[in-house]
Amino acid sequence: MVTLEQKLSEFQKIIEEKVDNENKLLIEAKKAEIDEYLAKAEKELSEQYERNRRLGLERIEKQKQEKISALMQGQRRYQLKLMEDFLQKITTNIEERFRDFVLSEEYPQYAAKLLALTLQKSSIETQDQIIIKIPPQNFDRSREKMQEYLKAHGYDKAEILEGDIDYVGGFI
Repeated sequence: MVTLEQKLSEFQKIIEEKVDNENKLLIEAKKAEIDEYLAKAEKELSEQYERNRRLGLERIEKQKQEKISALMQGQRRYQLKLMEDFLQKITTNIEERFRDFVLSEEYPQYAAKLLALTLQKSSIETQDQIIIKIPPQNFDRSREKMQEYLKAHGYDKAEILEGDIDYVGGFI
């Protein structure tokens, strides 16, 4: 016959096996839950890492483009300054040459020829009132040459006045 001790021992084994099985199932479920949580956390961290890496690269590219743009603008400003200085030197040189020419012996004759060409090409008649302004440099000699031409061609109503200092090389 089976003794009470054997029955208790057998019952204890069954209970222990049942508890062990339940514990194994609980451990496996918790392990699966933990694995799922870790996989989800790893995925989120990976996505966050990629997003931060992409944003960082975009920020670096934007800063690079801004620096390139700033350097190019600086270069353009420098080139424009050089061009401005060059044009200023050319303008100054041309003005000096005009002033030298206006003070030269050739200018009065040139001014008279220019006046003659202007009158020939325009619709100004000999009886029209003409007022001519010429620069103060070499004024007397230029006026003399122009008056000779005007009188020789019948422009009796012509008046020659001294113009502003800014009139360089021509007449109005």
